[in-house]
Amino acid sequence: GRRFFVSENGRFGWVPLRTEVGDRVCVFQGMRIPVIMRPRGDRWEFIGACYIHGSMDGEM
Repeated sequence: GRRFFVSENGRFGWVPLRTEVGDRVCVFQGMRIPVIMRPRGDRWEFIGACYIHGSMDGEM
């Protein structure tokens, strides 16, 4: 499932239900869609793909 969100800088869209405050929106080289990543000490946990209005197809 997904839920609606608005970021601190005013971007909005749909993120995985597991998304928490403090997670990061990332677009990695070669990917066309943004993903949610969670910092875990010295590693990052993949949470899932997301939709950010105006930031699809590698735009950010």
